[in-house]
Amino acid sequence: MTIGLTVVSPGHLRNLRTPLLEGRDLTEADDGEGPGVVVINQAMARQYWPGQSPVGRSLGMWGREFQVIGVAGDWKHSRLTDTPLPTMILSYLQVDNEDGNPVLHLRASGEAGTLIAAVEKRVQALDPEVNVRGAMTMDDYMDISMAPQRLAAVLMSGLGGLALLLASLGISGVLAYVVSQRIREIGLRIALGAAPRDIFGLVMRQGLQLMLAGIALGLLLAGGLSRWFTGFLIGVDGVDPALYVGVALFFAAVGVLACYLPARRAVRVSPMTTLRAE
Repeated sequence: MTIGLTVVSPGHLRNLRTPLLEGRDLTEADDGEGPGVVVINQAMARQYWPGQSPVGRSLGMWGREFQVIGVAGDWKHSRLTDTPLPTMILSYLQVDNEDGNPVLHLRASGEAGTLIAAVEKRVQALDPEVNVRGAMTMDDYMDISMAPQRLAAVLMSGLGGLALLLASLGISGVLAYVVSQRIREIGLRIALGAAPRDIFGLVMRQGLQLMLAGIALGLLLAGGLSRWFTGFLIGVDGVDPALYVGVALFFAAVGVLACYLPARRAVRVSPMTTLRAE
């Protein structure tokens, strides 16, 4: 099992609004003169101390002993679709990390471009040899990390829209063909006293039966593939009844529209023209 290691300054968890679930956070008092302390995330607590409190436990690293003082909530390292990695959080005051590439997180209000420029200027004033690279807002970072999912969503939406259009045209075409094959029957029904609403309902029922069968099959397939879809969804349950009902109603509305024109054509069949053709 891989364990992540994050070296931070005190206040890092509070700055990123990561909840502290148990114990305490790192402070300025946790420096090189004091005992080694570490905060772990919930994923590590579940992995190594399931059903127990890890606070007060000891970990050995670099020939030193570090005591677990707190448990923080899980977070994603690179992408929102990642599984939280067991991670330890240490204070930079207790770790020699001069060879690392520090990442500066700031919480501020105002225009992003102005804030980034001010930070770069301040860093240069402190040490001209330090280069600030990749400065961006958290929203920009999330946009970049979600780019593949957004592209996939756009492509799948486009293909889904095309499939919906073809299905609608298919239902409408099939019903139009059925109506054309039953022109004489429909004309006779009208001549014998069938009301327009009866003819309209007859054609609509045929179309709606096809549509309902398709919706039922689609719901069954979606339910069976829900576990596979869950890996692509963020903040949405793979089996969300409200979502399934909403999609079913949407397709039902599209199906009704696809059936409407053939049904209207059937209502307008002239019985006299039909009888003359006979």
